[in-house]
Amino acid sequence: MTTTTIPARLKIPPPQAQRTQTSNLPNSMTISTNFLSHLIKRSAHQQLLHQSRAQFFKLGAINDPRLPIFISSKDHMTWWSSLIKDLSNSPKPELCVLLYIALMFHEPALSIVTNPYAIASVLKACSRVLGLSEGTQFHGFAIKSNAIENLYVVNAVIRLYAKCGELMDARCFFDKMPERSVVSWNVIIMGYAESGEWEEVKSLFRLMVEECCFKPDAITLVRMVTACTRTEDCDSGKRVHEYIDENGVVLSLHLRNALMNMYVKFKEMGKACQLFNLMSERDVVSWTTLVSGYAGLGHLEIAVKLFDQMPNRNVVAWNALITGYALGEKPDKATIVNILPAFVTAIDLSNSLMGMYFKFGRMDSADLLFSKMPIKNEVSLTLMMVGYLQCGEKEIAIEFFNKIPCKDTASWNALMTGLSQCNYFNEALRFFHDMLNAEITPNGLNLVTVLSSCAKIGALEPGIWIHAYIERNHVRLTGHSASSLVDMYAKCGRVDLSLKVFDTTSVKDLLTWSSMISGFAMHGQIHTPQLRDGARLGRLGTP
Repeated sequence: MTTTTIPARLKIPPPQAQRTQTSNLPNSMTISTNFLSHLIKRSAHQQLLHQSRAQFFKLGAINDPRLPIFISSKDHMTWWSSLIKDLSNSPKPELCVLLYIALMFHEPALSIVTNPYAIASVLKACSRVLGLSEGTQFHGFAIKSNAIENLYVVNAVIRLYAKCGELMDARCFFDKMPERSVVSWNVIIMGYAESGEWEEVKSLFRLMVEECCFKPDAITLVRMVTACTRTEDCDSGKRVHEYIDENGVVLSLHLRNALMNMYVKFKEMGKACQLFNLMSERDVVSWTTLVSGYAGLGHLEIAVKLFDQMPNRNVVAWNALITGYALGEKPDKATIVNILPAFVTAIDLSNSLMGMYFKFGRMDSADLLFSKMPIKNEVSLTLMMVGYLQCGEKEIAIEFFNKIPCKDTASWNALMTGLSQCNYFNEALRFFHDMLNAEITPNGLNLVTVLSSCAKIGALEPGIWIHAYIERNHVRLTGHSASSLVDMYAKCGRVDLSLKVFDTTSVKDLLTWSSMISGFAMHGQIHTPQLRDGARLGRLGTP
């Protein structure tokens, strides 16, 4: 799973912590316009952008040659809340975390910092980037500031632990909740569903509906129907459908597709077609579900007819039809004309299908497809390697890696990244040395991956060796590689070396600054002069 780098293991100041005065205005804060502009420009919603610009002009910050912005903690609570919430939902949720940290460091007593809805937003941002370490500390801060009593905050805490794979912690908090909402149930059910624990999903659904008398929404029902499908529990699935009809639940597109898929898997095509015919809106999933069902049962004429009627087709739809013919039926001339374009680049299509199988955890299908491929290239072997790494089958993954005839930097990095993401940090370091011994010159991605592994296990000596390699070979430090060095030294206990790398980095981006700030905070150096004098937090995001 891809993660986004954000400040790690921050030492969060308590709500009333002492700070260095940064403004002559009482009960206010100073943040550089550059920093706020950087955040707002990358915000997702145009409405918030207009609000932000209006505040800039209203406060006179645009015409101020010093470019400070003075924002009253009392008068602009709504503005800050909107900005934090918006960034939490934006394509760059790590910016929400950085902004919230900036507010805490500049004005820990600011009311927005202890606002439960702001804390819930930053916890949500942490869950989106899988920032467990940071989210855990924000959870602690929520307890200190009494925000943990808020239902939104508790739901956000459960979502954090569930999304980060800590289901036992998530369940513990859920079971202790004095009151719950439908969102609370959905969050914990989502955690078990994403982990493939379908029996637990069914158990929680029954507890929710039968014992706690909660009315599930469409989101809950989709996950329950999916659980019944995955566990081949036909009786429970039909009872859920009866519950939907009896309670007049509005069938959303996702819920209708889930029910169709369930009946297709149970080989009840009549009920699947009935649902399909009643749909006022259909998407490619709706059509593909029926195509797959009929093709799988050998009714290829019906499958082809449906396929020809599809307004849009993707690789999953093609695969559904092709799978039907793989069962032994010979296609006619018209079908060949339809399918032939897909095989112009057959190996690319096969690789795309393999990638799809891995995404949905279908290793059996990926293995079968790989075994039937007449040509297997570096991409095919690398995909198999990555797929087995994601499933925790390290030894099999390494076997596929060894079969790659011409290993390039991308192949090596795919292996090392996969090992690192699966917590095989020592193995990632070992393969980095093997890569050098094979006289393969590492690129920036290789170095970032191996430095991250050093940071995770506190391996200072290998980290120093890699840094020396970078200097010896005159490798230019980019934002990612510089921040990886800064982060590695800090997590290995040498924040002095982190600062040395930071000072010698010519171009500092948002990631470099946040890594350095995180390093100081990690070692309790919150009010460090190096950041306060001439390099204020407000310069984040500027070269």
